[in-house]
Order: sequence, then C-alpha cells, then structure tokens
Amino acid sequence: DGYARDKYTVLFTAENGEVLEAGCVNKQASLKLSSVKLDQKYTRIQKAGGQVFGITADGKLYKIEAGRSTPVVTALDGSIVDIVPQQSFEFFE
Repeated sequence: DGYARDKYTVLFTAENGEVLEAGCVNKQASLKLSSVKLDQKYTRIQKAGGQVFGITADGKLYKIEAGRSTPVVTALDGSIVDIVPQQSFEFFE
C-alpha cells in the first residue's frame, strides 16, 4: 500500500521472495505471510503514483505487478544505487 501514517503495518521481503506483513493493531502484534511472492531479490522497493518499482543489487530498475518483474530500461542501467520517494511541501505565512 505504500507509506500511510494511518496504517499500523509494515512489509518485509524475505530472501526467497516471500512478503511478510508485520503490524500492531489494538496493542496486538501480528506477523503474517502475504499472498504476493516476488520473482527476484530487490535491494529497495517503492510505490509511486499507484505503480511499484524495485531495484536489484546489480543496479537495474524493474516495475513490479503482482510479484512479477518487468525491466524498465534506462540509460542508468547497472548504476542505480537507490530509489527514494520525492515529496514537496508548500508553507503559507
């Protein structure tokens, strides 16, 4: 679901591609296996505008849908080290 302050859960990925959801609702800890299993290892996964992207240890970018990876070809293939969310703020005085 991406980052949301009203959520009390966080997602983890295991070495074998399984996705686990850990949470704490009503002071009750929980850990459950997601129905989604990734088809490869990622070093970072981010959701942007309803789309999910991941990078691998070899610096390649992929679009992820239902656990399946599709390469996103860029001029930076092999040299991407991280993906981070971008957010802008406006302040009124």
